[in-house]
Amino acid sequence: MEMDMVSKAFEQAFVSVSQKLLGLQLQRRKQDNGIFLQQPVRQIMICTSGYLRMEIICDMPESMVLQIVSKMYGGGLPPDEQIPLYIKEYINIVCGHGVSSLNNTLKKVSRLSVPFYQSEIRHEDVMKEQMDVIFDTEIGTMQVELHYSGVE
Repeated sequence: MEMDMVSKAFEQAFVSVSQKLLGLQLQRRKQDNGIFLQQPVRQIMICTSGYLRMEIICDMPESMVLQIVSKMYGGGLPPDEQIPLYIKEYINIVCGHGVSSLNNTLKKVSRLSVPFYQSEIRHEDVMKEQMDVIFDTEIGTMQVELHYSGVE
């Protein structure tokens, strides 16, 4: 399977779900100008199993995490200990949309892990291909790394 198909499914998922869930417009950046990498970022990772084997890592500035959490919380912020739960749920919803789209297209079954936040993340060393998708929004820049190790 081509990494392009996987990338497009997740790009569409991030764009459409962010718009519907948060009213947030994501615009894919055509090339990385390095500005994003100069900011302190938070990482959220989710993995797929089944037919597709992938790690999806989302990097975003802490200010963006807090704004997404605030929108999901309905305004304001939850207690600090709940912030990781809300941002992980956002990633779970977005990536669930992407995996469902690929499952329907491929007529195969892939599943998502529970999302991991920051110190919980453990990378696999067997990933073969990587594609980065960078989105600019009015509240910050998000980088999505798709680490693809293949299919069953």
